[in-house]
Amino acid sequence: MTTTEEPSEEAENSITTADSILVATDGSDAAEQATRHAVRIAEVCGATVHALHVVSPRLLGFLEDRTDQAIETESLGAEALRVAKRIADEAEVPIQTTVEYGNPAETILSYVETHDIDLVAMGTRGRTGLPRYLFGSVAETVLRTATGPVLATQASEHSMSYDDILVPIAGERESRAVPQIAINFAEQFDATLHLFHVVDRRLLASAYDLGPVRSDVEATLEERGEDLLTSAKTPLKTAGIEFETHLKSGLPVSQLRAFVTTADVDLVVMWSHRRRGSDRLLRGSVAESLLRSVTTPMLIVNGETGDSDSDSIPPE
Repeated sequence: MTTTEEPSEEAENSITTADSILVATDGSDAAEQATRHAVRIAEVCGATVHALHVVSPRLLGFLEDRTDQAIETESLGAEALRVAKRIADEAEVPIQTTVEYGNPAETILSYVETHDIDLVAMGTRGRTGLPRYLFGSVAETVLRTATGPVLATQASEHSMSYDDILVPIAGERESRAVPQIAINFAEQFDATLHLFHVVDRRLLASAYDLGPVRSDVEATLEERGEDLLTSAKTPLKTAGIEFETHLKSGLPVSQLRAFVTTADVDLVVMWSHRRRGSDRLLRGSVAESLLRSVTTPMLIVNGETGDSDSDSIPPE
């Protein structure tokens, strides 16, 4: 049986006490959306926004030729920071803009550490044809290695009222500790938390030919799902947080994706399920698959943990 441990208060994170929010921007539409979300959150919690543009010397030929692409890319970076400052100024949110040179992912992670950043916001798609923050490169690396929460956005515009927040409950870890940052969002934005558990139908496959036994297995899994949701909602009731519980059967990513669309979810909050000894979000995880398949902003809460039930099987 897999064991888990309670996340510490330090690992849970909280927007209520957030002082610094970092936006990594390349000037793409997705990065602009990340900026808008970061500014909205900072406006509520009284934080300072740090807008960072990273120029890669290797890609630009920084030490040699000043190519047209190099000049264009640096110009786009400057424009990206101007846009970020304009968005923050309009909301009267303090902002610091910075250009740094180096490996983008490493520079972002270093900035997080040296400036004591509480939340990172970044787009998962970048500018086509130019050095960019792609999910498959920079954003992916940051998501997998950051020790704090990372807000991942795409180019599509979404409500920043955060009225409906989806919190998948995969196993005992999530049921014992709904991410504190999700609770903070619910408190600050008067949101409804949707606690969502999927009975993975693939777990029934091995019992397919067992006749009546299969029904018993299914009933047991559904009962376990109900128990997980009951455990997850208990502290929310105590805190006076509005919530709804949802128990579905099917493929996890498919069910979550369908709910995000039909319920008009404004934000998804998920644990990263990082295994002990690993420095990254697991490849093939439900979180990663959902990131690739929805346009809704997703807040990935990182932190070293024990194994999670959702890691033991592939997402689809």
